[in-house]
Amino acid sequence: MSTRILLIDDDENYSKLLQAEAKAFGFELATAWNLADGADLLRSNRNIKAVILDGRCHLTSDRQEPVRSNFVVHAIEQIRELEDEYNRVIPFCVNTETPDEFKEDLMGIAEVFLKNKDHDALFRHLKDLIKALPATTVREAYADIFEKTDKHFDDEFQELLVRVLLTMEMSDKADITTGLGTLRLLLENVIDEACRQKLGKEPDSFRFGDKSRTRQILETMRQQVLPIELYDSAVMLYRIGSRYGNHQDPVSTGTVVLRPGKYTYQRCVFSLLELIDFLFSENMQPKS
Repeated sequence: MSTRILLIDDDENYSKLLQAEAKAFGFELATAWNLADGADLLRSNRNIKAVILDGRCHLTSDRQEPVRSNFVVHAIEQIRELEDEYNRVIPFCVNTETPDEFKEDLMGIAEVFLKNKDHDALFRHLKDLIKALPATTVREAYADIFEKTDKHFDDEFQELLVRVLLTMEMSDKADITTGLGTLRLLLENVIDEACRQKLGKEPDSFRFGDKSRTRQILETMRQQVLPIELYDSAVMLYRIGSRYGNHQDPVSTGTVVLRPGKYTYQRCVFSLLELIDFLFSENMQPKS
């Protein structure tokens, strides 16, 4: 599967040339001719892994605006803001006809490449940067899981799943609360998709009575799809995520209360992975 990267460059012909060359390195190159449109692409396409910046380019979509010599400064500021906003790392480099004008100022910040000459080095550099990303490392470690989720879930699901896997060692109570809430959301997505695929029904058809939709689907899946051990595991994950995640279901007076810590969180993460692995395996068949 190709890795998506973004080029921000106002030269349409050059962009097409680089798009063709990128394919040989396993990249799918999206393009934007100004910074504003490029930033919008990064916001809406979270699977874009890295950015190539022109040395001088337009800041906005106003065609009357001149090309800015301080484009790279503005672009780096925008990338840093997006990294903070979405809690992700966005590698970038500069690709220009005048690299000597940028190398000193960008030393230690970004590599600078010469247009039409350094393309092979540029793409190899981006491959190295992307390979070193925490998200890439965790996707490689759980390649069997992501092979399944890539086929069945959107970019937001993938990003949330990467996030919970990257935070397996956290011990801060507030972070664990957030993580458990995220796991409940991921579980609901998994059960909804399995409902469509394994039961042949829309999840909303299970909205009746006092029980939650997810619990009702799980009850039906216990009879037709899930082994009892995985059903119990899913119910445990849903209960912990509901009671101790951001949702914070009420606990009856006198109940002995769990104090979720790192190992509770890890148990819930692995329960989710086991469900994904079972439900979306190609040889998985409903009970007869």
